[in-house]
Amino acid sequence: MSVLLILLVLSGFYGQDAPAKVQQSSIMWREGDPSRVECNDDSKPKRDWLLPGPECAKQVFAKFGQPFMFPARKGIAYGISVPPDKPGTIFLWADNQTPAPQGFLICCISTVLDHVDVYDEEGHRVLSESDKLKQKAEAEGTPTTEVCSCSGWVTIPPHVIACFAFSSADLSQQYKLPSGKYIVSERTPAGTANFSTAPSAKPPAGLPILIP
Repeated sequence: MSVLLILLVLSGFYGQDAPAKVQQSSIMWREGDPSRVECNDDSKPKRDWLLPGPECAKQVFAKFGQPFMFPARKGIAYGISVPPDKPGTIFLWADNQTPAPQGFLICCISTVLDHVDVYDEEGHRVLSESDKLKQKAEAEGTPTTEVCSCSGWVTIPPHVIACFAFSSADLSQQYKLPSGKYIVSERTPAGTANFSTAPSAKPPAGLPILIP
């Protein structure tokens, strides 16, 4: 009975036409093609969105910025973008390069910030407030606990790039950044503590941002 109830809840959450969309989306993709960008239109239910493709890319890039994508690992590549009107706001993306739908549990702000490192113009990594807290706790032998203020489950069809639109993060929530130029790069593995501020041997690959 409990299993049936869970299935009914999930069906209501994703919409009755979700499986059909995944199937149609997969048929449109051809071997060798890049992944297609998923639409994001808050004015319509998801079942009424256009299928992933160039029109979606125009719409989503204009709203959330064009993502800088990092290398894929096990068929999943993450990326980040900054909207044109909010230079300190980061959105997280995922490119599902696998042949099957993939699910992602998103913990709002923390998931975004767990995926990034920030470097200044000199190539020094900037410690986040979370890094500083963990560094202090480790030195004192004190355990730390992370909590999730909000969360959501996102399923991305095969060969589709999607923006986790509901989980943006303002860098000022974790970083004290003076005005200047920075590079937002990928933290791997995501969520790991990193206390190093030494300059990188070569400029890190990432998204250039300007903090006014």
